Amino acid sequence: MAKMHPIKIRLFSVAGLFLVLQASESAEWIKVRLGDTVLLGCNISYHAETIWMRQNIDQIPTVVLISGPNRHDGEVFSKKPLSARFTAVPNAQDKTNQLRITNVTAADLALYYCVGRILGMPQFGKGTRLHRVLDKEHHDSGREAESQEKEQGVISLFNFPSFHICYAAVLGLGQLGMICAVFTVHLRSRGASNPEKAPRPPRRRHTVAN
Repeated sequence: MAKMHPIKIRLFSVAGLFLVLQASESAEWIKVRLGDTVLLGCNISYHAETIWMRQNIDQIPTVVLISGPNRHDGEVFSKKPLSARFTAVPNAQDKTNQLRITNVTAADLALYYCVGRILGMPQFGKGTRLHRVLDKEHHDSGREAESQEKEQGVISLFNFPSFHICYAAVLGLGQLGMICAVFTVHLRSRGASNPEKAPRPPRRRHTVAN
């Protein structure tokens, strides 16, 4: 049984690397104002189950909605929404489901991406990042320029590919440790099942006194 563990771990490592490469596409940036309603696209068919994830900076990803597979007439099927503000909207032209967010809040300003299950394997779709745009009626051009500079800084520090590259590195180190642990346990179990025989003490030679 212990011999199967390294094989499974290698398969999971290859699958994880495949997912990271699929998700490393450049994310689309959408400007929103608080209170707006926005539609986020996905390039995965609505005939497959699709999970919508939200990634905030310094936080683990959160599932906001699960949609699909849709019914034959195209009617959307969704479940487990994080909030009633998150709904799935079918796109009949592309045969995909879009994520609709109503009454956008500050917590919604994050990276979103969809993950579909295709032939039993997860596949990442395109990513979309929401960022807040300031109201021009209350800010002059100087403040707008300053805001754009800050946004460019955020792009360079927290871009979509960098997050998944770091995730791939952590995943690889963790699974390397698992392989070493399983290998060590396997060697110990073999040693316990086949103990070495203790060496016999040397025979004592008896001498006869003359």
